[in-house]
Parts: sequence; C-alpha cells; structure tokens
Amino acid sequence: MLAFRLFAIPLGFLIGCTSAPSRAVHRRDAIRAMNAAGPAWRSQEGFQAVRWGMNQEEVLSTVTSAMRLPDGSISSEATVAERRAQVMYRFAGGRLAMVDVLFFEGADGRGSYADLRHLLALKYGEPMQEESTDKALESRAAGRAAREIGRGFRDSARLIAGDDREESTAEAIRDEAREMREDKALDRLAGSPFWGRSVWETAESTINLVSSPSYQGSFALVVHYSSVMLKRALESEQLKEQMRRASEL
Repeated sequence: MLAFRLFAIPLGFLIGCTSAPSRAVHRRDAIRAMNAAGPAWRSQEGFQAVRWGMNQEEVLSTVTSAMRLPDGSISSEATVAERRAQVMYRFAGGRLAMVDVLFFEGADGRGSYADLRHLLALKYGEPMQEESTDKALESRAAGRAAREIGRGFRDSARLIAGDDREESTAEAIRDEAREMREDKALDRLAGSPFWGRSVWETAESTINLVSSPSYQGSFALVVHYSSVMLKRALESEQLKEQMRRASEL
C-alpha cells in the first residue's frame, strides 16, 4: 500500500503537467511548419471554419455572408452561441491574424459574461488569467477579513502574554481611517457597472473574453481570437495604421 502511495504522487504530478509541455511542443512544430510552408501556410486553428493564415479571398469564400471593408478587414453578421454578433476578420501581411466577435447585450452584462465564459471553459478549460468586478470585490473583502483575523490574533497574543493594555489612541484612529477607506472603496466597486476579462491560450491562439459597459446602459461583450504565430506581424500592421491616422492630425 505504501509503495502505491509513493508511486501515485509522481504519476499524478506527471498527468497534471502534460498540457503545458505538449502546447510548447505543438507551438514549436507549428512555427517550423509555418516557416517551411511560407505563403502557403495555414494554421490548424482559427475561428469556426476559417484558419489563421488564410488570405482575404479564402475568408470571403468560406464565410459567404462576409463583405470586404475599406480598411482591408472583412465583416459579417452571424449567430454565435445563439447570440446575434458582428464578426470582424483582420489581416496582417495579407494573412488572417485576428477575429473579433462583438456581441451587444442588454443590461445583464454579468449574466451574459458568465454564460460565454462557461461555454469557452467547456472548449478550452479554465482560463489562465481572469479578472472581474466580482473577483475584485471578493479579493478586497478577503483582504479585510484577513486583517481583522490578524488583529484578533495579535490581541489574543497580548492577553496570553499578560499584556492587557488597550490599543493606543493613535492605533485606533489609524485602524478606523483604514476601515473607512476600505468601506468607501468597496461601496464604489459594488456600485460600479460590471466588467470582466478572461484569457485562454492554446498552442496557436489566444482567446480574450471581455465585458465592459457600453452606451445607454448596455454592455459590450467581445471575444478576441488572435494568432500567436502572426502576433508580431499584426502588431506591426496596427502600428503602421496608427501612424497613418496620426499623420492626418
């Protein structure tokens, strides 16, 4: 029985750690394949039926409802996860490098975000990064609770040591002022509109789910899909576009 336990620990450790090395190996192989194929390279990943590296004609033939825009991107309207959405296809060096899926929701930004997060987690697993109004509230509340517990431990330790002196006036004022600041910060955060962001990463893609307040009380909910392989090329294209726009000022 003891031998089984000693063996089970490293076995579980190996099983739990297989995803990161396999993703790194897949990414290395994908980079080699892209370099070897040159302009003919097409990723195994992308969004729905389109793949990173496709040119505009390929995307237009794959997404029959799509239309070309003056800035070189392609747009289509679609139903994604039973929601009406606008899908934007963006290119770098003539290759598909990013897809933005924009959902325009009503007042329930928190519920819509939670629903899409759940669906993405079913496909990609739990997000590697996550932040939201709710998590910030939990963190602040937990921090305050930890400080209260710490203060209780200190008071108990003083009593056990026979030190029954009351907290000094300066310490009491300082603690009260800090608690007032924390209460105000928590109230502001609790009263603010919901925002959230979750990030997933695969061997060849990064997926960002973002929810933020929009206009007239609605929420903008966006899923950004981007190619890891074409990230630098996309950033270079975006910088060129920013410089072009800046030159018009």
